[in-house]
Amino acid sequence: MKSVNVSIEKLVPTGKGLARLGDGKIVFIPGVLPGETIRAETIPGPGGTFRGRVLSIQKPSPIRVEPPCPLSERCGGCDWLFIQPDWAIKFKEEILMASIQRAGLTAPVPLLHPSPKGLPSRARARMHVDRDLFVLGFKAARTTNVQPIDECPAMRPGLSKSISDFTKALKETPLKQACQVMLALDDDQRLACMLLDAKAKPLIKGYDRLYQSLEKQGFLVPSPKQPILRFDGPLLSQVTGLDCFFQANPEANNEMVTRIIELTKDKGTTALDLFCGAGNISLNLAMAGFKVTGMDSNRKCLGLAEKRARELKVRAGFRLANLFAPASNNPVLSKHYLSKYDLVVMDPPRAGAKVISRMLAQTGPSSILQIGCDPATFARDSAALAAGQYEMVSLDLFDFFPGTHHMEILASWQRR
Repeated sequence: MKSVNVSIEKLVPTGKGLARLGDGKIVFIPGVLPGETIRAETIPGPGGTFRGRVLSIQKPSPIRVEPPCPLSERCGGCDWLFIQPDWAIKFKEEILMASIQRAGLTAPVPLLHPSPKGLPSRARARMHVDRDLFVLGFKAARTTNVQPIDECPAMRPGLSKSISDFTKALKETPLKQACQVMLALDDDQRLACMLLDAKAKPLIKGYDRLYQSLEKQGFLVPSPKQPILRFDGPLLSQVTGLDCFFQANPEANNEMVTRIIELTKDKGTTALDLFCGAGNISLNLAMAGFKVTGMDSNRKCLGLAEKRARELKVRAGFRLANLFAPASNNPVLSKHYLSKYDLVVMDPPRAGAKVISRMLAQTGPSSILQIGCDPATFARDSAALAAGQYEMVSLDLFDFFPGTHHMEILASWQRR
């Protein structure tokens, strides 16, 4: 390790700052801003690059602020709390556009959507358990250790308060296996919790005593009928469970769904929603008049979506599908099947939808809505669509995760 003075050039998709050493080699450093001069400790990293750690900030940026969390430098949960919020979303825009340009594409200037409730917006959190101290926390920055926390300013106040309530029950009934906990607070102010193993799989059996203690603290706990959580929406209430993915920032999600409905007016009558989960987008499209098919690999989520569709009496059906399977082995991704729809929506996880994007480029519908949460994989999949004679006609960036470098991206594509 050695110490050097460097100037930060820009921020990159991982949220770190990029600087160059005297010999021109690149070093990535967390917790910095463009234009700052810092003294950093560096160690070799992958691909001939270096990783750095701030020792001192010799010339701070005027947009650096005091983080609203006293644990911000130790906790690995929020990496951008030191940036003025108005500037943070602009940096996200720069990162997104740079990723798109590196993919050889041009794109419209994105519409920026700040988090409607600012920082205290998260209705869901997956936390780690320190079984020696009997406390909850997040992984400490740049380590695998658990940083204990009593409250979190990034969460809804009621969810933040539940951390200490959960810890109280945990100390009365220590865990032997669970490594993680999922906590959530819905729009009816109902708290729910679920224990998870090291691979984030639910732990139900063998934890009756702890779950009973948590029920006394006011938590909804796993049962044969999983706790159903409800979140208000623009056209309908979203109904989901802790064992299904749902967006952690419900108000920002509502803005995105509203924008999707706006973008899909006059886009036909049939829609395919890939990676549909519990129907966050599918059911809203059905309420807006589309006949929708939703596909996902999670049976429980599909079951919730199907039940909700029956309750709403909308034209929406759901199918189990492996959307990452090679196109040659996946009838869902056949040219004949994809060409049946007027509109395709895809909302994949961070890894993106490489195979699907290539198939859509060959025989997709006239309109595509592409959603992503990683600028790099989003740009890669965008390049595939552009190669298939699609044009990006609008671009939106939603700040689902204020205080961090993460973002949610929405692009509307039209076949030329």
